[in-house]
Parts: sequence; structure tokens; C-alpha cells
Amino acid sequence: MLALGYLSRADADTMRYPDTVRRPDPGSRQSGLDLPTGLAVNHVLSELRQSDAFRGKPKDYLQNGGFRIVSTLDKRAQDAAEAAADI
Repeated sequence: MLALGYLSRADADTMRYPDTVRRPDPGSRQSGLDLPTGLAVNHVLSELRQSDAFRGKPKDYLQNGGFRIVSTLDKRAQDAAEAAADI
């Protein structure tokens, strides 16, 4: 950052690398989209892509657009459907 001019030498000299950085947890990046919940997520995304607001946008526009998507799926009904499918 110093070489690119983003920091002055005085600012760079006062900065220290943090010693509180935690190691990454590989399990924290698992999305669960390969589970039945993923089918519901993919269905919601499919419906959104077909709506006027998102029609014609690139495929990754919803995933990378920073949107907060709220659905009306009922978790209890979803859990009951999953339990019935497992029988």
C-alpha cells in the first residue's frame, strides 16, 4: 500500500499486523445447498430470476448483488415435507 501511494511512510510505520487473527474454519463455508434446503433456495432464486426486476440479468447477479432475500417458506412445513420424504 505504501508503494502504491495509499499510505504515507509515517502511517505505515505506526501500523502493526494484528496478532488476533484466527485460523479459518473450513466447515464454516459449507452452504448446505446440497441438502433439501438447497432445493428450496434454488426454487426461490429461480422465481426471482423470472421476475421483471431480475429478468435478463447475468446468472450470478442475485448471488453477488448483495441482496437480502426473504421468502415466505414455512420452516415447519419444510421440515414436515423432509420428514415425510425420508419415510
